[in-house]
Amino acid sequence: MKDTSAKRRHLRTAVVLALWSPLYLLAKLVPKDKRLCIFGSSLGQHFADNSKYLYLYMSRHLDNVRSVFVSHRRDVVRFLRDNGLTAEYLWSPRGIWTVLRAHRAFVSHSTEDIHPALLGGAEVIQLWHGTPLRKISYDSKWVDASGLKSRLRRYLLKIVYALSPYAYGSVTFNTIVISSETVRPSYRSAFRIRDDRMLLSGQPRNDCLDPEYPLDEKLFPELPYLQRLSTKAELIVSWLPTQRANARFSMVNLLFDYGFDPGAHGRFLAEHGMHLVIKPHFRVAREFGERLSDCANVTVYDYADPYPLLRVTDVLVTDYSSVYFDYLLLDRPIIFAPFDCRDYVKLSASFYYPYNDVTPGPKCRDWPEVMRELGDVAARRAQGEADPFRQGRIAVRDMFNRHRRDFSRRIVEQLFGESPSGE
Repeated sequence: MKDTSAKRRHLRTAVVLALWSPLYLLAKLVPKDKRLCIFGSSLGQHFADNSKYLYLYMSRHLDNVRSVFVSHRRDVVRFLRDNGLTAEYLWSPRGIWTVLRAHRAFVSHSTEDIHPALLGGAEVIQLWHGTPLRKISYDSKWVDASGLKSRLRRYLLKIVYALSPYAYGSVTFNTIVISSETVRPSYRSAFRIRDDRMLLSGQPRNDCLDPEYPLDEKLFPELPYLQRLSTKAELIVSWLPTQRANARFSMVNLLFDYGFDPGAHGRFLAEHGMHLVIKPHFRVAREFGERLSDCANVTVYDYADPYPLLRVTDVLVTDYSSVYFDYLLLDRPIIFAPFDCRDYVKLSASFYYPYNDVTPGPKCRDWPEVMRELGDVAARRAQGEADPFRQGRIAVRDMFNRHRRDFSRRIVEQLFGESPSGE
């Protein structure tokens, strides 16, 4: 994929959304229901991420608020309704009216999680989808790109956003949720916002990492799979790589171009009682499954929400994903696999912090090194030896996570000024 393709899509989307300006202005005139809060996630495609967990919490504990999950997919709406929850399909008369009437809207990625134009006049709470390691939004590559075409695209985007500010969905919000004082400068820079628009409460999805958080099998259909996996494997190893937006190759290449041997490494995992679970971007999940269909002790995770998986994961393998900031709350080993770091920084994103300073774990150049580190983790565990990276993990955890639990409850108390009922 060429470096410019994502920027072209970004520009096309912004221009299309700008054409919705009359609807946005009309939406601002619709009276809002102070008791109505709506939630959207993952560009309307999934029931996942921070919006999912805050929605579940508010549905259970706020009797004086009507919480509605809005999705672009009928199957998501059907799933929630079948489980006794309130949800609306966006492109239905009732769905559109619900969005137009909402007083507050909670999103995890952008206002496109619901619909930017229909949200005119609503108070938007940006939960975001992770503590950023890589530079995002106004700090990202599309802003810094050089060359005549890139500059023209950037200037055109500025005109579009000046005329239709809501069209840049990831920065169209009233308040954004953050996890620590450490990240405040990066959010200030990325979203061009003042400190008083940041809510220091932590991310709702981390409620799931609390061992006391209840997981209902009806709402978490992945539970039977995870229970079988926990019974079968002594160590669950989860690999969560970052999507390569502008890389020269797909995520699948991160396996086979960096020394992953399905036969030898499958046997290694079996000998050590390990099972490797791969959680890729949904666009390449099928390709991963096809390439690894005959590999023992390796599974491609087929669910949108990775947090139940993280809850049972014994060792996390990742590269630049912000998920590891959350996983630090569990105080378990992390192996970093920044195989393509130089190309990633050049083509996709640079970092807010020196990579080695905030990644408390071994850094591997390929899969043979990852397997050696996994062997060391298993040996230390069997012999009861101390983890040499534990103090580093604690230090980084404390930098990036002000709180340890009750994330959804804290947001409710800060936004609604009251303690939830039923607790």
